[in-house]
Amino acid sequence: MQQASRIVVSMLLLITTHGCSRLTVTDPNALYFVPPPGSQVVVKQRLEVPPGMTRVYLQHGKVIPKSARNDYAVNCNFEINTVSDAPRHIEPGEYIVSRSQRRTDSIVGLEPVRVASLVSSMMERDGGTPLMFEELRFTLTATSPSDLRELACRGVMSFPAEIVPPTLAEMRRALGDYAEIRVPGEISLLH
Repeated sequence: MQQASRIVVSMLLLITTHGCSRLTVTDPNALYFVPPPGSQVVVKQRLEVPPGMTRVYLQHGKVIPKSARNDYAVNCNFEINTVSDAPRHIEPGEYIVSRSQRRTDSIVGLEPVRVASLVSSMMERDGGTPLMFEELRFTLTATSPSDLRELACRGVMSFPAEIVPPTLAEMRRALGDYAEIRVPGEISLLH
């Protein structure tokens, strides 16, 4: 009986410790694939960062102002290190992904102010259900001096049980002809 108890405890420990670790997805076409460090981001066209900002946004293959960003469609932004009163530019070039990070962000809906209420159950009111999105952030390093720091791409905003990260194909469509993400297997084919 003690032997069986030890086996059960060992199996539970194995399941819980492996359940907490993230699996590495290596297929670039898979839903949860994250381009790993060593991938490349190739900026193909000069991008203008507006005055007073550090980011330039892209969606559906076009450069857009932040105010035009549709959070219900995949979108990306490049971020530079410094703010200026004049427009700044991200020049074409190849950048190496030195760090890949996946994170979840939420936007909580604002609930109207209530003076008095007969509603006592949280289940009977829905004003605070968060909308969330998965975001992939890539820290970029350049071979020549550059102010470009990061590329971030967000998946479609949705309810918590429905969120997924943007796929490689979706990120590529968001970037359009302005930039390209190359993963290690593709990089070796180009050289």
